[in-house]
Amino acid sequence: MIAAGPDRWLIADIGGTNSRVGCWRRGRPHHQIEHPLVMENASFESLEEMLRHYMDRLGGNPPEAAGLAVAAPVTGNEVDLLNIDWSFRQDRLAADFGFSELYVINDFEAIACALPSLPAEDCIDIGGGAGLPGRSVAVLGPGTGLGVAGLVISDVGYIPVSGEGGHMTLPAVNDDEMRVIKRVRDELGHCSAERILSGEGIGRLHQGLHGGDRPKAREVSEAARGGDEAAIRTFNLFFDFLGTVASDVALVFGALGGVYIAGGIVPANLGLFRRSGFTERFVDKGRYREYLAGIPLKLITAATPGLTGMAAFCDPDSSIRTQRTR
Repeated sequence: MIAAGPDRWLIADIGGTNSRVGCWRRGRPHHQIEHPLVMENASFESLEEMLRHYMDRLGGNPPEAAGLAVAAPVTGNEVDLLNIDWSFRQDRLAADFGFSELYVINDFEAIACALPSLPAEDCIDIGGGAGLPGRSVAVLGPGTGLGVAGLVISDVGYIPVSGEGGHMTLPAVNDDEMRVIKRVRDELGHCSAERILSGEGIGRLHQGLHGGDRPKAREVSEAARGGDEAAIRTFNLFFDFLGTVASDVALVFGALGGVYIAGGIVPANLGLFRRSGFTERFVDKGRYREYLAGIPLKLITAATPGLTGMAAFCDPDSSIRTQRTR
């Protein structure tokens, strides 16, 4: 472990639509974020402009280091964000802001890092079994896109595993799903899970089921909550698809410690979700039904799990083991 390091960190979760920024002090609980602020990305020309706006609001002594969770794959110094026309170089960003340390990771890797630190009241049980303590966990969540990540247990702590699981090919279980997927393939050439399991995907799914113009996700959600049968059918199929993908993720990670659902769509439509077939679809894997039935299923209700996880990632004293702390 690192014995010393920066005390005050700028922590940010940079999404496709909004960004959440705050400060964390080393030695404090990871969910204890100071000066939190949510900003609309469309109000700024660049990530640098947005961070400068936040730093100007802080005044006084600026944070010494920074940890950024971004809605993009992080494969090198150059980072290109998805769903927004922003890009930056890590070395240049650190130099421009005077950060002694800068860590940039995928946003769902940050949410995975939050799981050991989340207070119990920031999650609700949505099904499953008791699970096995000290085993790997996974998280996925539909929002602007579909994020997937996990924490794999080792003899030194949890190792975060990031990937682009939202872009796996979406499987079909029945004829309705096959028709929807075919329509997406005809339009886009490939139907990834994210093409359906996202805000934009809700409208695409509704159109694939019922025809007509493609509605906004908000319109389908409002109609479903108002009792519209076509919209309810759309959400039922949406949550069926989510159950299938969640069980695939659980099997890949061996997530016997739990599978967590994040993102904005499920909490915003919790009543529809609870009445859906998500939990039944999650265990619908033939001879692996019993294996999956023992996995706890939880919904993250915390407003800023990405900030909590980013603080845990930056903290060399946490249970999260990264390349710099091994």
